[in-house]
Amino acid sequence: MNRRLLVLDTGPVQELVNYQAVHNLGFQGLRTGLKFFRDKEGYVRFARFIAAFHQKTTTTSVIVELHRWIQKTDKAGQPRIWSLVYDEFRGMGMQEEAIKLLEMPKIWLVDMARRTAVYFVWLNNRPY
Repeated sequence: MNRRLLVLDTGPVQELVNYQAVHNLGFQGLRTGLKFFRDKEGYVRFARFIAAFHQKTTTTSVIVELHRWIQKTDKAGQPRIWSLVYDEFRGMGMQEEAIKLLEMPKIWLVDMARRTAVYFVWLNNRPY
């Protein structure tokens, strides 16, 4: 497996932040949103997997999706959840890529229902 670049979509990032919110901040109302990290072992294993990659990146669309998710949480806790997002990104050494519509091949844009996936394919094919 090429461990040079890991492109992260919303799901894994949201799960990492959700786990931290439940277990470190005590936001028990978010517990039902946990799908994969029900215990610390799963969280630690995934964190090790991420750490094995030299570069980690995501797109601005992921930030938008995280924003939508956070807006649905308790308003008083939202700044703390954003702090978790920031800490996760900083801890991973995450890079953010703005994907410009006109930089992508037009044929890739035909299926706009999966535009985020198209962004990730395009991003993964760029030289680093």
